[in-house]
Amino acid sequence: MVKKKMVRSSAYSKSRSSGAKKKIVKSKVSNSKVNKKVVKSNKTPRKVQMRSVFSKYKFHIAVRDLILFSVLFFLVFFLRVISTNVILDNIFFLLMIVFGFLAIAFFIVFLIFIFARIFRK
Repeated sequence: MVKKKMVRSSAYSKSRSSGAKKKIVKSKVSNSKVNKKVVKSNKTPRKVQMRSVFSKYKFHIAVRDLILFSVLFFLVFFLRVISTNVILDNIFFLLMIVFGFLAIAFFIVFLIFIFARIFRK
């Protein structure tokens, strides 16, 4: 295998404002061959035990958060229904949207954990 090596350097270190031109120097091409030896290992590859991404701890956290945000969603929904003030109605509506989206997100995570357990077996 022939490797070509080109090096560009400036021979003059004058500033650009003086109008000096830069000189480009090319290095010589080396024609050396590199022989590489491949050493095979006598060891047999062992099975690497994969760490479970979907652990029980993460599953319980997802279920806990799903229940928490679902309860908060229904609590804010109930407070919005019984409130008579317009400002409180708008605040409860915004909180209901936020808690609803979070509950849906954790429900999707919950479904991913369920399907991962089913397909793993």
